[in-house]
Amino acid sequence: MLRIISNGSKWAGESPDPIEVLYGRMEEHAIEPYWIEDGCESYAIDPETGDREPSSVVRFHGNFVTYSHVFCIDTDDVAVIERLRGLIRANLERFYGSVAEVRRQLEQREREREARNCAARRRY
Repeated sequence: MLRIISNGSKWAGESPDPIEVLYGRMEEHAIEPYWIEDGCESYAIDPETGDREPSSVVRFHGNFVTYSHVFCIDTDDVAVIERLRGLIRANLERFYGSVAEVRRQLEQREREREARNCAARRRY
């Protein structure tokens, strides 16, 4: 099963791009670090019932830093899962050096955000 919920920079109602387009984007553009915390993966929800899909179904979701291309793809196809995991891992290494570096950047962002919030609270 391959369910492409969104893939590409589309207006509401436009058909999503084929998955091969996402494969190419992952080789060209850095994935937004926010999505990396969970490896761009989560459990999938059946759009008809709202129930959680079996654990064999993986949802890949995210966007890119400098290129608008949102993706949300559910699949239980082992070949697709492995290909996406490999592309995500390669993307991290190419653009960030490692998952550890991405996590370091996310932690730094969080510290900076908290410092801004503290400063704002002191003003009031």
